[in-house]
Amino acid sequence: MHVEVCSRFELSYSIRRLAQFTHGPTDAAFAGLYRVLRFLATHPHRPVMYPRRAFEGFDEFRVDFDPPKYKSIQIPRTPCTIADSDHARDTLRRKSHHCVVSLLNGVLIHNRVQQQRAIALHSTHSEILGSLAATKETGYLQDIYTHIGHPPSNIFPLPIYLDSQPCIDALESNAVTTRVKHIA
Repeated sequence: MHVEVCSRFELSYSIRRLAQFTHGPTDAAFAGLYRVLRFLATHPHRPVMYPRRAFEGFDEFRVDFDPPKYKSIQIPRTPCTIADSDHARDTLRRKSHHCVVSLLNGVLIHNRVQQQRAIALHSTHSEILGSLAATKETGYLQDIYTHIGHPPSNIFPLPIYLDSQPCIDALESNAVTTRVKHIA
């Protein structure tokens, strides 16, 4: 867990999933562990770098699927938070997980992967719980950004990016509908 918390954020999800098998390891858990160790052996020195550049604009990341197919993602250089959830990934307890990632100048500064306490009835429910966790995180981060001297125009309001359109629609409607009445 030390590797994940202190220096290798990209392994956080994998290490937390493998940590669930410490009391009773299986062949699949050992296969996952070997995969993480192979990754560390082939990528030994990947320090977290914080570039010196202006906070205006966007960074464009390109994800290649099959050449020439790719998807381009624009991430702002201003402080932002990205939240994502899965639905019932834990097959034993049927609970969902959410991940909250905070970026500053395009670089990861905070990461939290957590199992949700409630059992989500559908994926929108899981995404809404993940967005609520992101809202809590942004409150703490706004205090930190204010303390280190960021201009208020960059951090109030701090944007939260979600990837689920039904979740976005439910949150923007400001109304309790039949789809989300059990959450309210």
